[in-house]
Amino acid sequence: MKHPLFILFALAALVSFAQPKERLDTVYYDSNWKGCSPTFATYYRVMTIPTDDNPRKQFRDYFITGEIQGEANYISINQDDDSKSIFDGEVVSYYKSGKIEKKSTWSNGHQVGDAFSYYENGKVQLHTSLNDKGQPDGESSFFDEDGNLTAILMAHDGIPNTYLTAYNYMGSMGRYDVNTGAFVPEPVPVSSMKTKIVKGEKIYYYDDKNGIYLSILVDAVKNYGKYYRIGISIYNNTNETIIFDPAQITANGRFFKKSKKKNDVGYDEIYADNDEANYTYNPSIVKTKDIRVWTYDDYAKKVHRRQQWDAALVAFGEGLAAGSAGYSTSYSTSTTYGSAYGSSGYAYGSATTHTTTRTYDATAAAIANERAAYNIATYSASLEADTQAINENYLQVTTLDPQTETAGYILLNKDKPNIIDLTIPVNGVAYHFHLTEIPK
Repeated sequence: MKHPLFILFALAALVSFAQPKERLDTVYYDSNWKGCSPTFATYYRVMTIPTDDNPRKQFRDYFITGEIQGEANYISINQDDDSKSIFDGEVVSYYKSGKIEKKSTWSNGHQVGDAFSYYENGKVQLHTSLNDKGQPDGESSFFDEDGNLTAILMAHDGIPNTYLTAYNYMGSMGRYDVNTGAFVPEPVPVSSMKTKIVKGEKIYYYDDKNGIYLSILVDAVKNYGKYYRIGISIYNNTNETIIFDPAQITANGRFFKKSKKKNDVGYDEIYADNDEANYTYNPSIVKTKDIRVWTYDDYAKKVHRRQQWDAALVAFGEGLAAGSAGYSTSYSTSTTYGSAYGSSGYAYGSATTHTTTRTYDATAAAIANERAAYNIATYSASLEADTQAINENYLQVTTLDPQTETAGYILLNKDKPNIIDLTIPVNGVAYHFHLTEIPK
């Protein structure tokens, strides 16, 4: 009878003999993944060599200091230039810390689908979309170490756009030439205009368009005349310094009569707004004309002239009132009775006398003059406050540095159109506002 230990050793030998034998090979690469001797190597690769018993084709890369650098399956390995190697399936590379640095998928000799690069903290650095030929196709998105989007570069069949769109915490910073860094504006269609209601007021705005955030608010005011007041807010989220000139703003009004049938000749889909669903605007009876946009200089001159005239009238009125305030007038009446003897005997009668007395009160005059001076000064102060408010809030030529904002208003003549088409140029791009709700 054989000893039990002998049986155990025999079984172990049989198992060992049954295992497929694995052949390994080692390749050394320099920092540019070019083949080199171990003396000058930055990385080395240990790969399995397929045999009849073991067809697997796998490898692991290591830093020369021993930490794992990457792993994958392969189809072929170029020992002189690893950029010519062909991998298969998921390919992962690592930082020395063991954190993932890159991850991609290979198929038919190409990287395909989504490829990622990571910061050592685990946040995505770059996400690229690849087609089945291994070419960038679609978005390549770049992020900072906090995970915030910084840029998007579009490509089609391996050909990247000549510009990328930059981003910061506010959103789009606009498009920039990938070679020169120059700003590349794009047209903004009116269809991209948005609206929202804030505290009962309708705001019209554009966001993420060329790095410009532009919004307006429309109301009707009476301030040295009747106007539409356009409140404007502009935020410059580009890397460019912008000169904003409100004098370039234009406005066009449309005045129309309503036709009852939607299918009338001349029906215009563009202007068939939801609140006018049962009507259309027949171009044959629509009048269009430019609406005056008041520049700061023109409006300031008008206000100055009006203030001078108003101040003169107030001063004249107060002066008249003060000039007569020191005088007072009193009236008295007296009657005298008497008799006289004549041929007919005694005759009796009376005489009435009316007396007007005008007196001057110096104290009352002084008080009236002080009051008049106070009223004139108060009115002048109110005019100065109006002027200061206009100076501070009426939009003028303004320099907008990157990531700065300006806000104010302009005035349009209150011509009572049914529609206003307002165009506000910013940084060489026209932003169009189609306003169908005109305040009364």
